[in-house]
Amino acid sequence: MAPVLENGGYDNSRGKTSRTLEKGLRLLDLFDVEHQEWTLRDLREATGESKTTVLRLVKTLESLGYLTRDERSGRYRLGASVTKLAYVVFPHNELVRVAAPFMRRLSEQTNETVDIMVEVEPGAVMSLYDSTTRFLRTQSSIGKVLRPGLSQAGIKILVAFRPMETWDQIIAQSIIRHTDRTITDPEELRRQLLAARDEGVAYDFGEWSTELAAVAAPVFGADGSLRAALSVISPVERFNPEIQSRHADLVREAAADISKELGAPPEKVAFLRNRSA
Repeated sequence: MAPVLENGGYDNSRGKTSRTLEKGLRLLDLFDVEHQEWTLRDLREATGESKTTVLRLVKTLESLGYLTRDERSGRYRLGASVTKLAYVVFPHNELVRVAAPFMRRLSEQTNETVDIMVEVEPGAVMSLYDSTTRFLRTQSSIGKVLRPGLSQAGIKILVAFRPMETWDQIIAQSIIRHTDRTITDPEELRRQLLAARDEGVAYDFGEWSTELAAVAAPVFGADGSLRAALSVISPVERFNPEIQSRHADLVREAAADISKELGAPPEKVAFLRNRSA
């Protein structure tokens, strides 16, 4: 990047820069720990740009996921795409490092794809790492921010282990039909969340993709909070009741091992182990 001049511009003697891109990045650079939310007016005053220019920049950044608007306050804050970049630059090194060998073991045990998923903001999830011994007819979603509603086993786990009083609002905002198997009945979704919270696993039977089914379990961190969801993903045609039961036991065991290595409280590890057959 060209050197910054005292007037805030760039010295283009070493190469041309995009003024529009520069303005957009400077706008994003206004967001920090002390200034996490901005109104359009505040952004205009801080950048010195016209109302039209700031509105155009904000709408473009919002459409790409770099900004998100709070419907109640009208203020803007950083969106999931910025979080995605943070994951690329500063990945969950410890989580992936600890999980990887157990995920490879689980993939070998099941002969299926194993994935670990985290939530980057409400309703948005990202896969950090996967391990597979089979070729599934689907593209890897590592690093991609997805909004699957409650159609994936992993996100059911991420919601199930939240405070139960938050469920109704989450369910109301998460009913998105992806296939003809996607569950859209709020009562059935709540029943599944209750079962996941009790059994330590959640299922997806072709609800996100008609070709895929999955079973997922929670991974807990050192403070006992949920760190991630660990999933075994299979083609629907192989996901018979016997396989479902076997994969559920194996994914719980792997999640327990990962949680233990992360320093999770013994009761969290025991919760997972005690539910395996």
